[in-house]
Amino acid sequence: MLLLCSTEVNFHYFKILFFKDCVYIESRRPNTPYFICSIQDFKLVRTIFTSPPSPFPHPSKRDHLLMNVKWYYRQSEVPDSVYQHLVQDRHNENDSGRELVITDPVIKNRELFISDYVDTYHAAALRGKCNISHFSDIFAAREFKARVDSFFYILGYNPETRRLNSTQGEIRVGPSHQAKLPDLQPFPSPDGDTVTQHEELVWMPGVNDCDLLMYLRAARSMAAFAGMCDGGSTEDGCVAASRDDTTLNALNTLHESNYDAGKALQRLVKKPVPKLIEKCWTEDEVKRFIKGLRQYGKNFFRIRKELLPNKETGELITFYYYWKKTPEAASSRAHRRHRRQAVFRRIKTRTASTPVNTPSRPPSSEFLDLSSASEDDFDSEDSEQELKGYACRHCFTTSTPYPRDLPGAIPPPMSAAHQLQAMHAQSAELQRLAMEQQWLHGHPHMHGGHLPSQEDYYSRLKKEGDKQL
Repeated sequence: MLLLCSTEVNFHYFKILFFKDCVYIESRRPNTPYFICSIQDFKLVRTIFTSPPSPFPHPSKRDHLLMNVKWYYRQSEVPDSVYQHLVQDRHNENDSGRELVITDPVIKNRELFISDYVDTYHAAALRGKCNISHFSDIFAAREFKARVDSFFYILGYNPETRRLNSTQGEIRVGPSHQAKLPDLQPFPSPDGDTVTQHEELVWMPGVNDCDLLMYLRAARSMAAFAGMCDGGSTEDGCVAASRDDTTLNALNTLHESNYDAGKALQRLVKKPVPKLIEKCWTEDEVKRFIKGLRQYGKNFFRIRKELLPNKETGELITFYYYWKKTPEAASSRAHRRHRRQAVFRRIKTRTASTPVNTPSRPPSSEFLDLSSASEDDFDSEDSEQELKGYACRHCFTTSTPYPRDLPGAIPPPMSAAHQLQAMHAQSAELQRLAMEQQWLHGHPHMHGGHLPSQEDYYSRLKKEGDKQL
C-alpha cells in the first residue's frame, strides 16, 4: 500500500495504491505523455545507521521505495506497420469497420496494449492513478465509456518480436488466419493421353541366345557392307561393323520390332549404321566445344549454358569421350599445372662449372603433381617425362632396380639415416613415425613393391639393430 498525495490550491488529496493498480509514470523525455503501468510489488531499500550499535535500528530519511511495474503500450508506441495490420483485420471482419467503436477518435486514443515487460522505478516517479478495463474483443469494447483517466485493452504486445497477440485463447477466424488455397485442378481423363516422366523400357529378356547371336551377325554384316560402300575399303567396313553404336542400334531395332528378327532386319536394310557422332556436330559447334573446354574445363553444364544451348548435357559428355581420342585433342590439350605434394622434390646435380667447396643447396620444395588413374595415354606419357629429375626425399635415389609392377617385390634396405632414427626410437609412436617416413612418404612409389606390415617392419628393424651391435 502507498499513499499518493496531490495538491489543489490549499487542499491535499491522498490516494491509496495497492498491488495491481494502474498508475502514471513520469517520462524523462520532453513532450511525451506519461507512461502507463500496473504495479506488481513494492520493495523498500533501507539505509540503517546505528550509533552506538543498538538491537533496534531506526530508519533514516535515505530509505528508497522501489516498485516493479508492468508496461502498457499506447497506440503511438506501437510500430505503425503492426497497428495497420490490426486495423485492416478489424475492417475485414466487420463490414469495413462501420460499426466498430474504434472509429471514434476519442476512444481510439484510449486503447492500450498490455505486455509482459517488467521494469523497476522509484516511487517518486508516480504521477497519478488511472483505470484500465479489459475486453475480450473489439465488439465487447462498445461498453467502454471514455471517462477521465480511463483506458481499455484487448490485445497484448511483445516488444521483442513486434507482434500483437491475444491475452486469452481464441479460435482464429478471419482472412488473416486463413490459408490461400490454389485453384482446383481437375483429374486427367483416363481415356486421354498423359505425358509421364516414368522410365522407358528398352529391353525385355527372354530372347534365345542363339537367335540373338545370329541376328547380331546379320546386322554387323549389313553394317560392314554399308561401311565398305561409304569408305571404299574393307577396313572401313570392319570398323563400321565393330562399333558399339552398330550393336546398340541393332538391339534397339529388335526391341522396337517386338523381337521379330525378320522385321528388324528389314528395317536395318534401310539404315544399317547409325549416324556417326562426328557427323552430328558442325565445325562451328566443335570449335565452340573446344573453346568451352579450355575456359571451363569439364564443366559441361557451364559449356552448354554459355556456348552450346542447343545441345543436351549428355550429348556433350558423349562427344567429349569421342573427341579426346582424336589427334586434334592431343594438340589442343592444355598443359597441366603443377601442385605441391610431399612426394618428390628436385635434386640439383653438381656440374663441372660448380665449385667443389660450394656448400650444397638444400633440395627444392617444388613438388610435382603425379597423375594417377589417367584415362588416356597422354597423361601417362606426361607423368613419365615429369618424373625425370626427381628423387626420393629420404634416400635421394633417382632410379630403382626393382620393377614397379612386379608382384611381391621386396623394398630396398633402409638408409643409414633411417636406421639411426629407428634405433633411437624409444616408444611405439616414434617407431610408427619412423616407418611412415621410410615407407609412406613416396618411397614405395619410387622403388616399387608393396607396403610391409607392421610386424614385418619391426622384425626387420630388430635384425638391422643386431647387426649394428
